[in-house]
Amino acid sequence: MAIERYIGGGKLYFAKFNGVDYDTEVEIGEIQSASLKVNANYTDALSKDTGVAKKVDKVATSTDSSISFTTQNVNKENMAMAMFGDLTTETFAIGELLPDGTVATAEVTIPVIIGAQQPKVEGKLRLVGVNVTGTEDPVLLVHHAAITPSGDVRDYFADKHSTLGFDGEVMEINGEYFKEYFIPKA
Repeated sequence: MAIERYIGGGKLYFAKFNGVDYDTEVEIGEIQSASLKVNANYTDALSKDTGVAKKVDKVATSTDSSISFTTQNVNKENMAMAMFGDLTTETFAIGELLPDGTVATAEVTIPVIIGAQQPKVEGKLRLVGVNVTGTEDPVLLVHHAAITPSGDVRDYFADKHSTLGFDGEVMEINGEYFKEYFIPKA
């Protein structure tokens, strides 16, 4: 029997929720690992008509879903997420001292992450997988998730790629948590 699904990796895209709508989607990076978990919580229905409690039914009381992922391609967008920060810019005039200790020789606008500004980031996720053995590549669309970093920025200064880990609680939007599509390979 042939293995039809071996996801060797892929890319992750994110569209931040701004409180009203979703911003333009940005590439978060190459996915090293991703996990999706779906839970259902139950309560037992018991009958006590004979004096002894007997389980007669199991009723689902809630469902929830979560996602975890790690990326090794660090860019300004995912680093801002990992630092609980906002990505913005600062402008320095000629003669001003730059953050690296040099003096600006021309007016310059520099990207900057202002850390510890927000405890979570909400938005849409799109994971585009690469199926190494099958004939279809999976695309997972998470309609809305609250994302938080799952640890430190690993190997910030190192001879290897830095990795960033994130966890997210998946929210239900219009009756759905997520969808997975199977795109035929060309």
